[in-house]
Amino acid sequence: MTNLRTIFHRDGTITYYSVYQQVWRRHLSSISDGDLAAISGSEHDRIERHLHREEDGMQPQS
Repeated sequence: MTNLRTIFHRDGTITYYSVYQQVWRRHLSSISDGDLAAISGSEHDRIERHLHREEDGMQPQS
């Protein structure tokens, strides 16, 4: 089975698997609403926290 877990990078970017485009994507500031809807609730919350830490100038969570 393939591991499709979201990866939170120290540089503030997030790598996730887009179920709609069937590719791995790496983003710094946002993820499409469609892709967020396909991610579990707890993972969605973690992504939001990670992205907002970057916007606030705080250290990214590892």
